[in-house]
Amino acid sequence: MRHLTYLTSAALLLTLSACADGGLKSDEEAIHFPTSASWDAEQHAWRLPLHAWVFEAESDSLWRNGMMDTLKAGLGLEPDSDGSHYLKERGWRFLVDNERGKRLTLRIGGHEVEMPETGTDGHSRGEALLPLDGKSDGNLWIEFETVMAEGDERRFGGQVQLIGEHGVSVVSDIDDTIKHTHVLDRKAMMENTLLREFRAVPRMAALYRGWAEQGVVFHYVTGSPWQLYPPLRDFMQRDGFPRGGFIMRHFRLKDESLVSFLSPSYDYKVKEIDALMRRYPQRRFILVGDSGEYDPEVYGEIARRFPGRVIAIYIRNVTEESLDSGAYDEAMAGTDGVEWRVFTSAETLSTTPGLNLP
Repeated sequence: MRHLTYLTSAALLLTLSACADGGLKSDEEAIHFPTSASWDAEQHAWRLPLHAWVFEAESDSLWRNGMMDTLKAGLGLEPDSDGSHYLKERGWRFLVDNERGKRLTLRIGGHEVEMPETGTDGHSRGEALLPLDGKSDGNLWIEFETVMAEGDERRFGGQVQLIGEHGVSVVSDIDDTIKHTHVLDRKAMMENTLLREFRAVPRMAALYRGWAEQGVVFHYVTGSPWQLYPPLRDFMQRDGFPRGGFIMRHFRLKDESLVSFLSPSYDYKVKEIDALMRRYPQRRFILVGDSGEYDPEVYGEIARRFPGRVIAIYIRNVTEESLDSGAYDEAMAGTDGVEWRVFTSAETLSTTPGLNLP
């Protein structure tokens, strides 16, 4: 495949600490989250962010099985119901043992990269430089996998996208933007998140695919926790959404992240999108969200911080907020030159005049 050939011909420079041991044991698992790489002109290399989570599922744990049974009973779920199935499928990652002090080795092409050791939450974040003989325009996906112990046939793979310096990026929310969640109704949100099949907002996948065919790349920035990445990934693959990097919120039952997770997502999203804009200083951005929480205010703030970089802001109306109320005008104040629109159907965006995607 093209992206693997790319790596085979390059020398990989590590910016990570070396490790002596700490690989996966037979009862431990790893998830590698998709990330977005940027071109470093000074190093003349691609800067690859790496993000992994290591945990032990302990599927035979009496405590965890008891917790799951208690949840099902409390929710009035029959053992063989769809709700019980979805709760087990999506809920067990919230009850795993996070593995601290693990050092994963990744194989990228013909080279090996060693990750920093995992923290108390089981997560490890690192970075590697990939120098190239000639600069690429990017927008290629690189696949990699964890180096396993001899005799362990399991495979834990991941992906990182090389994103060029120029072009258009879409920052997209997930809940109530491309997936029905009903965030403002806590009961409905819980049911749609843990007990029901994920349902896509009509025609959003087709809209995004059309943009992707024009060279647009995607960054999914959501308030959902990392534990929900696997079912969200499967949902988006099933419904045909373009691949993209994921940015999600940290959540752990045993530390202060529980408090911060329950707080509004405004500060979290502003921080993450601000960092994304700075990582790609020459790219233009389209911001797509919904009116359920703070996306209009978040996107308005980002557009004011980066004048000329945001070309459009699209907000799916899920609150029936009237355009005459002044709330949207207040959120978008000071964003002169940015096309912003509140929509209820993706069809109204597919033929948006003036978008001029490259």
